[in-house]
Amino acid sequence: MDPELKKYYDKLNQIDKAKEESEKIKNDLLSEIENLKRKSESLEKAAETMISVDEASTKDYIKEKIEIESKISTLEKRKQDLDKDISEMDELKNELNLKILELKSLKQRERLNDLKFDIKGMNK
Repeated sequence: MDPELKKYYDKLNQIDKAKEESEKIKNDLLSEIENLKRKSESLEKAAETMISVDEASTKDYIKEKIEIESKISTLEKRKQDLDKDISEMDELKNELNLKILELKSLKQRERLNDLKFDIKGMNK
């Protein structure tokens, strides 16, 4: 394989691996976000049931719920960042594929020109 083409294909493979890892991390984030949301809902229900019985416990539940909501917000921001990164990787892949196609086209033209030159040399 042409060394220049190999360089582009190597970059494509690196992008594929990075995208695969980013997708895995994104799925892990989504799972953790869902777990935290369930925990937050559970704390809210616990706080509602305790409000008339134990004000201190209610405050503790609400405080913990607020902390969880903050974590959820942070994780959702990380997920958005990953979505953006994944989109950029797709754009890079498209760009590389165009460069590969262009290079293949140029290499094919070179081969054709070499053949023409060889054939003309045979006619002499």
